[in-house]
Amino acid sequence: MFVVVNSMMGGKDAIAVFSKVNGAESFIKASSISNPSIEELPVSGDYKYPNAIFAAQEYLGSKDIHEFIGLYSHFDDAKSAVGKHGLALKFVPDSE
Repeated sequence: MFVVVNSMMGGKDAIAVFSKVNGAESFIKASSISNPSIEELPVSGDYKYPNAIFAAQEYLGSKDIHEFIGLYSHFDDAKSAVGKHGLALKFVPDSE
């Protein structure tokens, strides 16, 4: 999967997820994101396209920011990866 991420204030947030890089590139061109980049990552777990996936964003308390760390096929796995204060954000690939 190709994840559009926005880097700001020392953190990195998942913004959108695509199955092909050209979808991510088109999304960036059409958006007003100030610091976008594209990361190609596997989905942890038994994922089947086009089901929803979950972006795990770990909370870094020392900086008071969230940091995107990976993609998971199940909410519980994403939440487990980031702990109590982390985020598990739901995305449907190619729907942004």
